[in-house]
Amino acid sequence: MVSAGEQIQFRADHMVTEAVTDGQYVFAATQDGKINCFNLRSHKREKNLIELKPVQADAYPPVIYSLALSPDKKLLAAGGGLGEVYIFSLKSHRLFKSVSIEGIENILVVRFLDSNRIVLGLMDGTVRLLKWQANRELYRNKIELDPINNIQLSEDHQTMAITSATSSIKIASTETGAVIKGLEKHTDTIYGLAFAGNHTLFSGSKDKSLLKWNIKTGKSTLLYRSDFYINSVAWNGKNEIAFHLPDYQIGIMKLSTKKVFQVLSGHSAFVNTLFFLGPHLLMSSGNDARIIIHQL
Repeated sequence: MVSAGEQIQFRADHMVTEAVTDGQYVFAATQDGKINCFNLRSHKREKNLIELKPVQADAYPPVIYSLALSPDKKLLAAGGGLGEVYIFSLKSHRLFKSVSIEGIENILVVRFLDSNRIVLGLMDGTVRLLKWQANRELYRNKIELDPINNIQLSEDHQTMAITSATSSIKIASTETGAVIKGLEKHTDTIYGLAFAGNHTLFSGSKDKSLLKWNIKTGKSTLLYRSDFYINSVAWNGKNEIAFHLPDYQIGIMKLSTKKVFQVLSGHSAFVNTLFFLGPHLLMSSGNDARIIIHQL
């Protein structure tokens, strides 16, 4: 796809809130209500999956806040600013179904628990489990007073890490939504979350710290103290993590030494998404409307 040290760059229509890839295409949710699509093989732009229209003539389009792939990579879910969850077929790139969440304007986080159920993080501070084909809510749990800003699932999908505008991480059961424990060490809003397996979690915060958590014990280890918000973090499946550095750069750290051994450039604004496509292939996206594939 790309040689060592090289990059592939795609330009989205607006600030990218979240980006995902099925290995063939990159899908980017944007602040102007679109899901842009880019072909990884040809490096060309494809037709948008959706373009939300403004509710009023003089208003901005509703935001697409979050994207998620189903475990079999056959479906893409999107949550937006109209209280709708959109389900797309990745075979046809067409809208398969839309589901309205009554009484909710902004769906901030979507995550597939399995192909039939989706976890939602909402503006009202609730986390809900939705059986999307039947449009049936399986549970609704109030996690925080503030809007939910991130949810990440453990490798076995049995637990989830949840954050809001507070400095706490809530670990909850995906099957019941019940909070198992709170992880308390950060002193400001937590933006980046990444599981390593089922019992280790990495978190990056507005307090400029990058922490590694043992979920069983609730204990944390400081991995890095930055001069800037740590807005995103990703684990490569082995002994390295990527995270947001000052000047909108990305650091690659070896966990065994806690040393940053590589710094990646290319962005000019907050990096909102970091995702390893393989041990040495990293995707990033951000508020500069760029999606970058980095060969490490």
